[in-house]
Amino acid sequence: MSEYIPFSQEERDRAHHTNLVALLRSQGEVPQAPGTEYEWRIGGQKVTIRGHLWYHQYEQIGGDAVGFVCRFYDKSYPDAVQFLLSQEHCGQLLIPPTPEKSSSFQTLTRPCRERWPICKTAEVLTGRCCPPLCAEG
Repeated sequence: MSEYIPFSQEERDRAHHTNLVALLRSQGEVPQAPGTEYEWRIGGQKVTIRGHLWYHQYEQIGGDAVGFVCRFYDKSYPDAVQFLLSQEHCGQLLIPPTPEKSSSFQTLTRPCRERWPICKTAEVLTGRCCPPLCAEG
């Protein structure tokens, strides 16, 4: 049984947001990248990985980096957090900052949608649907 280890919030966040592809590569595994996500094969089954999140396709379960280490490296929560913190790639936070919405996007789309309700956002942004008057609001 593992003993209690007091982790700070920053340590827990770093462990939970560890890049799983970097972790697997550091352990000698070779995840494949057929598209925007990575795939890791284990025993003929597929685990999909995107940043610090994973999903086991056959068992239909998933989670973050700590859950991944608990499940596939057979570690307890404290041991998994310690393991992730000890890896050199740990701390690569993968949660992107929230992009601020451009006011020009809102001014362009809102008046266009009122004048041209059949316009799609992509058409509005490319100017294929709405006349130049839309940019004036």
